[in-house]
Amino acid sequence: MRILVNDEPRDVAEAATLATFMHSLQLPSFDGVAVACNEAVVPRDRWNAHPLRESDRLLIIHATQGG
Repeated sequence: MRILVNDEPRDVAEAATLATFMHSLQLPSFDGVAVACNEAVVPRDRWNAHPLRESDRLLIIHATQGG
């Protein structure tokens, strides 16, 4: 199925959850990472239970320090 991630189309498995998708990105850490699905923030402790659906829109934000 196809979803949008930060406005870029991505193909994911039919049974994908937010957790499986995020782990597929192979980020070194999820510290400072926030994810919204269809404009609603999904708390990290709910990623495993959040199924992805066709045409979902994810916004992944990674906070950084600096000034």
